[in-house]
Amino acid sequence: TLFDCLVILVIQYLMDMTKQDKETLMKLILTWETRLNNPLWIRKQTKFQLGVAINHLGKLNAELKTRK
Repeated sequence: TLFDCLVILVIQYLMDMTKQDKETLMKLILTWETRLNNPLWIRKQTKFQLGVAINHLGKLNAELKTRK
């Protein structure tokens, strides 16, 4: 869907986490945690997309820990 395409484009833009400031990282983490806690969103995703989202959330958390 259009929303999924938009999410993929945003992910590609934000994948370079080293260029993000701490506040942006926290917003991204909150956004991904909200999505992953939404059962309707989860049902609409493929297993691959869920894996990508979980992996990306882990990388965001790891990057945030290095900034503290």
